[in-house]
Amino acid sequence: MRQPWTLATYMTEGGSPADSPLLLQLYQHDRPFFLELLQLITQACTDYLKMQIDAGADAVQLFDSWASLAPDPLYHELSLRWIEQIIAALPPRFPVILFPKGKAHLTEELLRSGAQVLSFDWTVDLARTRAQLPASICVQGNLDPLILTRSPEETHQATLDLLHSMRGQPGHIFNLGHGLTPQAKVENVQTLIQTVVNFS
Repeated sequence: MRQPWTLATYMTEGGSPADSPLLLQLYQHDRPFFLELLQLITQACTDYLKMQIDAGADAVQLFDSWASLAPDPLYHELSLRWIEQIIAALPPRFPVILFPKGKAHLTEELLRSGAQVLSFDWTVDLARTRAQLPASICVQGNLDPLILTRSPEETHQATLDLLHSMRGQPGHIFNLGHGLTPQAKVENVQTLIQTVVNFS
């Protein structure tokens, strides 16, 4: 599910944000209201995830899709602190996947979040990033979603390339580097699935 910073970004913008999000302005000009808003969303997210776990979920994922809008020096204050609060409130060691779009370079901070799986967007060299992480941390990703707008042959090859790059690396969950685009072709999605299933 979307996490507090990203949810609050959509709430204040009414849609996708601009380069200078209103939420960041809110943080700068009305800190008490910002903190109250993020705390309310954090509690709602925590309650919702606990219900999913009680209903039998094997893992949960937190999407920080607008993490890139938070300046690096403020990323913990604006976003990661709320993620940490959510993860700390869940059952100990319950599998949590964190997708911090555009923040792969903040590895040390991400590792302190409590997430057992870090998911990365398509701009990241996943094999190189995996090699820099502790063996106890899994990675997810990170095929470029635009591949699915091209041909089945290109989709097949790009999927194979990623799978081969991660061969022998512990704890890799294959996934896209973000969501499907409206232009994604059904036959390419089918090709991707078949390629992953048949890979050995």
